Amino acid sequence: MQKLSKKELKRDEFISLAATLIDRAHKNPKRTTIGLIAILTIIISVPLFFSHQRSLNELALDKFSQAYNYYTQRDYTKALESFDEILSKHPRTKSAPDALFYTGQCHYRLKDYDKAIQAYQRYLKRYPRLFFSPNALEGIGYSYEAQDNYQEAISAYQRFLEDRPGHYLSGQLQLNIGRCYEETESWARAKETYQNILDFDPHSSSKDSAQSRLRWIDANIDE
Repeated sequence: MQKLSKKELKRDEFISLAATLIDRAHKNPKRTTIGLIAILTIIISVPLFFSHQRSLNELALDKFSQAYNYYTQRDYTKALESFDEILSKHPRTKSAPDALFYTGQCHYRLKDYDKAIQAYQRYLKRYPRLFFSPNALEGIGYSYEAQDNYQEAISAYQRFLEDRPGHYLSGQLQLNIGRCYEETESWARAKETYQNILDFDPHSSSKDSAQSRLRWIDANIDE
């Protein structure tokens, strides 16, 4: 008996499968037609979907460029309207995360600090590891500071430092924490914070400011 090669076996299996499918198609022509229509619909729909999504991304990017232009011109009201439009009309586009962050920035510039905090918090919840997440945490801290809520500001800054050790903004955030302690007259904690900058990050760009604040506290505060 002649032994078949693997190639011949695969060819025979394919022929057998094809014959089975043809036989089933003859027996169930209606079901086969429906199946073919469904497959064709999927084949046609997928490229259409991606084409539509690409168009939406381009439209949202154009709107974002317009909104950012308003923002750089310090027309924060118009910028906010445009960023909000992206979020309402194009929430699943690539521009939506940045638009959400900049709504927080606009609210902050307009001194609507509660709404700024809400926008930053939404950004962090939806996009905890995207580009602006450190800046959103920083924005929360600044917003609380602007409301004289120094404890919440400190919590936001400390969360930043814990989540992103060694970040290039770390020195500035420690200065912010020291400033908040000064505002609450927690002088010992303020000095400890400034000293930490000198001890653990002596090459920080914040070093000179930390030294200046330490000298001022030592010269003016009798603990």
